[in-house]
This record gives sequence, structure tokens and C-alpha cells, in this order.
Amino acid sequence: MSLPFAQKLETELSNLHNAPKGRLIIQSANHWAVLHSLDVPTRALLEVSSNTYLPKDSLLTETQMAQLSDLSYTQRRRKRSLGKLVPIAGPTHWEQLITELSYVFEDIFQTQTAELDVVFTPEARQDLKNKTLLQSMKKMSQ
Repeated sequence: MSLPFAQKLETELSNLHNAPKGRLIIQSANHWAVLHSLDVPTRALLEVSSNTYLPKDSLLTETQMAQLSDLSYTQRRRKRSLGKLVPIAGPTHWEQLITELSYVFEDIFQTQTAELDVVFTPEARQDLKNKTLLQSMKKMSQ
């Protein structure tokens, strides 16, 4: 794990912890991870790329899928991603998360952390309050 990556990620995890509805994206050329802070930002939903959106030459092998499963990642969003809830309440949690994300990218996705882009967006999740519009959107999506 590169020190600049760890420092950048620690700063952005602190930002995420202080931002309900925030989003933190960690991205390489082919793989990604995204953390969505919850309304009370002591936990976040961590999702990583799955085969649904990966290029054919970067598809995860069964071994890689098993490694992610060993880390408690499960199918989410109709099998479009793999994810789990993670604590982000303070520096101890951030260190654990940095170690895990470094392992995921370096050992599972075979990408050096120095090559990763890290982007934090506060208020990334918008709340729609138009009940009629929401019902219509759900109906149309089905």
C-alpha cells in the first residue's frame, strides 16, 4: 500500500464520516469501490465492482469472487455489485478499511494503490419527495 493512497483515503473517510449522504469513489482503470454514507454517517455501504460492469478482460475469476466472499461481500442490487455495511465512526475503523481496500485492490483486483483515483462527493444522494413521480419511475423501470 502506498503512503499517499493511505493518507488520501484517511482524509476522505473523515470527510465521508462527516457527510450524511456522501459518496467516496475509489477507481482504477477497470475496477472500482464506492462508499455511500448513511443518514447517520457512522456506517457506510461499501460496494465493489462485479462482473456485470467489468470489461471482458477484467472479469473476476471464481477465486477472486471467493476472496471477496471471505471478506463478507455479498450480491447487491440484483447482482450488479458486491457489497457490505462497514463502520466509519473513527480513525480505528478508517485504518481497518484502508487495509481492507488496499488488499482488495492490490491482491484481488491486481492494481497498485498508487494508480487509484479517490473522489469524495458530499450530498451525492438526493431525496425525491414527489410520491407520484417516484411511483411512475418504479412502474416504468419494471
